[in-house]
Amino acid sequence: MAYLFIIAAPSGCGKTSLVNALLKKSSNICVSVSHTTRKPRPEEINGTNYHFISVDEFQEMIKDNKFVEFAEVFENLYGSSRQLIEDNLNNNIDVILEIDWQGARQVKINMPKSIFPPQSKSTPRKHVVGFGLVIFLSACAKADFVDADGNGYSLSSLQGKYVFVNYWATWCAPCIKEIPELNKLSREHTDDLIILGVDFDQVKGEELKKEIAKMNITFPVFAIEPSKLLDVEIPRVLPTTYVFDREGKLKATLVGPQTEDSLLALVD
Repeated sequence: MAYLFIIAAPSGCGKTSLVNALLKKSSNICVSVSHTTRKPRPEEINGTNYHFISVDEFQEMIKDNKFVEFAEVFENLYGSSRQLIEDNLNNNIDVILEIDWQGARQVKINMPKSIFPPQSKSTPRKHVVGFGLVIFLSACAKADFVDADGNGYSLSSLQGKYVFVNYWATWCAPCIKEIPELNKLSREHTDDLIILGVDFDQVKGEELKKEIAKMNITFPVFAIEPSKLLDVEIPRVLPTTYVFDREGKLKATLVGPQTEDSLLALVD
């Protein structure tokens, strides 16, 4: 029997670490890949990170009841395909859904008979493909800030990792040179650190997303300028990177473009 597991918690609470641990433990489990109307980022692969579709295609799937859950986040639609989930479960592959509590509630409503279904000896094995629903709700603190994609973070959840807060601007040539190094660092060292970007020009919403795409940034970017939250000054020179240690204390202020090696040298 295959099971559907829902892992729901705010960003920064360890969902990804938990999912990665589960994937390492078993080869018979997969993560459901969501559909979205959001434009793909430079490093994202269609069908691997998301299924990227148009708004019209998404609306048609809603009309045809092809999602077990869906939501609109910052003017983009996200949804979990019923067919993809059921195909994996029918092939006896466990499925993980990383969604919020509202999505979990939709799954429960849309699949009312699929939660620990009754079994009998007379039921053929091929029909005993149940959806064991497990909801993991992390006891995380309330989000202190959100990124440009609407993901919430609490400062307490970042403790235990080094936090690099990088101020950049689209017109800053050294910033443009530095971004690939930050992207690589963020991608390859997720267990030890997190990089958070700040648009020096403080644009918001869709304009901010356009600037993120223009800079090819793949790490999270603050939706709102965070100097007061972090108790630091808005820098006068770009790029500037504030380095916070594992306890959340300011360790260094780095002015000028950094490299992966120069930043890793600060991580103990």
